[in-house]
Amino acid sequence: PTVSIGNVGQLTIDLLISSLQAPLVGHLSSDCVVPVVGRDAFDLNSNLLTTSLDVHECEKHKLVILQQRSPIIKRRQQRFIDELTKWIKDMKFPHVIVYTSVLACERIDSQLYGPQCRFMSTNNNTHLNMERLAEIFPCLETRQDIVAVADGAAVNQPYIPGSGITKKLLYKFNNENIESVVLLRFSYEADNIPDAVELFNLTNTYFNWIDVSCYFQVPENMKMPPSWSLLFGSHFDQIIYQ
Repeated sequence: PTVSIGNVGQLTIDLLISSLQAPLVGHLSSDCVVPVVGRDAFDLNSNLLTTSLDVHECEKHKLVILQQRSPIIKRRQQRFIDELTKWIKDMKFPHVIVYTSVLACERIDSQLYGPQCRFMSTNNNTHLNMERLAEIFPCLETRQDIVAVADGAAVNQPYIPGSGITKKLLYKFNNENIESVVLLRFSYEADNIPDAVELFNLTNTYFNWIDVSCYFQVPENMKMPPSWSLLFGSHFDQIIYQ
């Protein structure tokens, strides 16, 4: 995921790791992100540590999952993107999926109703069925008021405020011929667990990782990480208001 509004990408990756029971297989070391360390987010009885960049693997579904838990240090964005791109190319991953979120207050009129998830992609996708994906995730609309000039011509640019490095990352992947899809949701800063559940369920509709009956509800076989119990801090005793 990218660090974005409401941390929807991180929450979605948490659901993915927990539901697929993807074990921790390693960490990435980079001085481009804020150093973070904590207890295992998925098993309270584990002696493993959670860090800024954790790598999990699900052999059953042939997934390598990177969870980023801290922001990128100022002025080190491009170096982080270059390091991440090199790792992806060294590992020879056939395609990459990036989860992110976008400021809902910046939507245009046509985005105010209907599905609140969208997708963007690089130009060279051959491993994914893009027609099938577009049936589940509408393609992100272009903005007539957001243009850039390339080779003397006006070019529409994706407008994704609040999504962190997503645009730069997709641009880099496109130049490096890395097949990639960005899955995003329009969000606010709030309790963003429902946003993550919807994003996970819609992705699962394409990949069929687990059985899901409703996009917007939590199915029995979706497992919430135990770390989420303290997502908003511990509960207070109501007696203090009496």
